[in-house]
Amino acid sequence: GNRNHVIKTARPVTPKPTIVKKKEKPKQDPEIKKIEEDFAASSSTTQEEVAEEKEISTKELGRGTLFLLMGPSGAGKDTVKDAAEALLLKKRDEDPEFVPPAFPARYVTRDDKREKHYYISHEKFEEMRKANEFILHWDAHGNSYGYTDFVLNTLHSGGNVIMNISRSKIQYCREHFQPCKMIIITASPEALLERLTKRGRESEEEIKERIARSKEFNIEGDDVIIIHNDGKLEDAVNEFAKITSKL
Repeated sequence: GNRNHVIKTARPVTPKPTIVKKKEKPKQDPEIKKIEEDFAASSSTTQEEVAEEKEISTKELGRGTLFLLMGPSGAGKDTVKDAAEALLLKKRDEDPEFVPPAFPARYVTRDDKREKHYYISHEKFEEMRKANEFILHWDAHGNSYGYTDFVLNTLHSGGNVIMNISRSKIQYCREHFQPCKMIIITASPEALLERLTKRGRESEEEIKERIARSKEFNIEGDDVIIIHNDGKLEDAVNEFAKITSKL
């Protein structure tokens, strides 16, 4: 009996084994899953390219920054944008190493001579929409607007992109294209009234309505940049160029 006792006490105490749980495969982030689904539904890429795209998280979606251009009617969005684009292209001509942001033209179902765009019929637009050729599209005031995957290709290659979009698409862009910033070009109600009257595209009633709507143009967030286009056009253009091209 004593021998058994010695053996018992001499045996080293074996600590209870720590149960190491096998690492479970992390569950897919629902936001990223949504990106995958939306990308597959809104891109004209092949299945193989979509599969590659799935490995990209929201923060890695593009090294370049997407700038969303917005502002009330009469604030001078297109005037500032076009002048900034000309300024930045001139800088590229002077400095071959400088890479200006891209200003892709959008597809629009109305022909507007003041905007660089692709004018297509409502039928053609619907055809492209059904074929998933747009990464972003919306309808406003009886017309349709859209951008193709040129935007994604540019962002992925590290370039910045400026898109002229509807306020209704802000949240979608915030969720799907990072980094993403809003540029709001605005002006005082007096300046808006003067410009809208001068361009003569709207009736007096429509002008009043647009000015009333401009007062509701309050988009908030750390990603919002406001440019006041009340003074010299040159000042607003230089500010826009500096923001969008890291000058």
